[in-house]
Amino acid sequence: MTAPNSSGVAPQTPPVAPVETTTEPPKPETVTREAYEKAVEREKKLKEQLRAYEAEKAEREKKELEARGEYQKIAELAKKEAEELRQKLAAEEEMKLRARKFSAVLKGLGTSVEDKWYSVLGDYMDEVRVNPETGQVEEMSITPVVAKIKESWPEMLKKTPVGVPNGAPAGGNPSIITRAEWLRLPAKEMKKWKPDQIKEG
Repeated sequence: MTAPNSSGVAPQTPPVAPVETTTEPPKPETVTREAYEKAVEREKKLKEQLRAYEAEKAEREKKELEARGEYQKIAELAKKEAEELRQKLAAEEEMKLRARKFSAVLKGLGTSVEDKWYSVLGDYMDEVRVNPETGQVEEMSITPVVAKIKESWPEMLKKTPVGVPNGAPAGGNPSIITRAEWLRLPAKEMKKWKPDQIKEG
């Protein structure tokens, strides 16, 4: 029994919670399928939340503009954004397509080609056919293109001897742009760059 204190009231002793000891199970060395599926599901939900937030934000901005009576501005802004997006997507698809064609032709030539010949090769890209369903280059169309290039431009396949300058300027190449920089350009400017002038990075 607890002795009373000076005020004559016995002090209350708080109950002591039992200490739970848990041992953490060892972490698996590999990710289980269940954990992977949960991660995919979480990512899917986050993407859905982001889309919902962006849609809500766009709707809120639209209502704010409408409240100010700027209906025409809304329509023009939406049209301009849609057109720019279409142009950028089209330009990027065109660049990817040309890159696949270039790669197929270079593979068909069987040797590397100096950069100065890329503009010449570009003139032949329209002759390279692409399967509209798969988006893949039709190999049968490469053979006649390669034969024509070899016949018309035999000097293209001649190697510059080691130690002989090829006239290339020293330092950085101003005709090269990174993919990130290219994607930030307006659609009109994007069309001015060839696939071989765009490097990853």
